[in-house]
Amino acid sequence: MKKLLIIILTSVSLNCFAQGWVSLSGTVADNYLEDIHGNIELIGGYNYENFSFNLGSSLLFTKNDVRFDALQVQASYLFKIPYFPLKLRTGYLYLPHSNTTLSEHVWHLDAAYVHPHVEVTIGYLIRTYSSENTRYSEFNDFIYCVQAYVWKKVNPYNIDFAISNYNDLYIERSINPHVRLRGSYSYPENLTYFIEGLYGGSGVGNIYFEHFQWRVKLGLTWNI
Repeated sequence: MKKLLIIILTSVSLNCFAQGWVSLSGTVADNYLEDIHGNIELIGGYNYENFSFNLGSSLLFTKNDVRFDALQVQASYLFKIPYFPLKLRTGYLYLPHSNTTLSEHVWHLDAAYVHPHVEVTIGYLIRTYSSENTRYSEFNDFIYCVQAYVWKKVNPYNIDFAISNYNDLYIERSINPHVRLRGSYSYPENLTYFIEGLYGGSGVGNIYFEHFQWRVKLGLTWNI
């Protein structure tokens, strides 16, 4: 009986501090290389006290192909420092390229200042291209994001604006930022509906053109 009571109390304690979430979204995009295309993205996460872990993947839909497009794993920890809360995050992003044996691997480590109205992220990344016989790495790049919220981040409805070189399942080079506008609304409390628009440079590898891409994403996040 005593052991059973300990197990129940432990379970209740874990549930008080742990929370899972799932986000499903669809994206329509257009750029110089792929013309109009779409993505379906699924990301799931688990939060326990100050720790957070998430795993995401994406399917790409083009005129001629449907294929697996991305896989991402991230983990972070929030340091609740008075007047300067700081979140440390590390992650890995895998991007297979269509119709070739070439694949792209991105590792990153970053830190973010977390404020109710502003979040500023800066970090370092390593990007590696690999195929059957070759491997090439870039070590001189970084990841960044400046994001501002109209209302406090925890507000049930919000609008935020960001300048960044990354989004949920892709990371651009630091010299190719994009601008992003996002609106969200929560009802009931554990469901959040969101729509976002993104505009930035378009290219492949180290080659970028005088063309731009746009993306429109519509999705839902469920806090379990």
